[in-house]
Amino acid sequence: NNCKLKINNVGLGLTTDETTLLLNGCPVHDFEGVPNYVNNFKNFNDDFSPDNNQKLYVKGKTSDEMVLVLSGKLIVISGKENFRSEAGPWSILGAEALTLKDGEDYSPDFTAYIGSNLVRLIIIKKKHYQMVKKGEAVWANGLGLEVDNNGNSGDNRAGTRFSFSLNYDDLGNAS
Repeated sequence: NNCKLKINNVGLGLTTDETTLLLNGCPVHDFEGVPNYVNNFKNFNDDFSPDNNQKLYVKGKTSDEMVLVLSGKLIVISGKENFRSEAGPWSILGAEALTLKDGEDYSPDFTAYIGSNLVRLIIIKKKHYQMVKKGEAVWANGLGLEVDNNGNSGDNRAGTRFSFSLNYDDLGNAS
């Protein structure tokens, strides 16, 4: 049960099997960052600005997605002072968007944008998280998680990799 990643620490309430099912079903997205240039030479700091780069979250703009950073970094601007910080590998942003009740909107109190040459993310939509929580998600082969009489879920097919069968055509642009 230590495979719950940091996802368990952000209050999503997923079992190891549910986490595995959800993460296996979510596409990995690659974003290329555009650094600022000074005198046609690349800055040594690789300074990335929100004007040139894809914004994943905009302060006050509703979102129904959680982002898990796999590699690269995001720049996060927050607070009245526009405090700048970085979210690197295994950082999670927007987890609250998945756990709010239907009809409630998540509006981040920060802006996050691409902050390195290449950023690889897993983007989890609220409706896909809910499908896993409700037991509506299935392995691509049509089998769901097995649940015993004590309510414990399990998958006795150790070492076998499955893919998640959800339609991601509606993901669109992550902006």
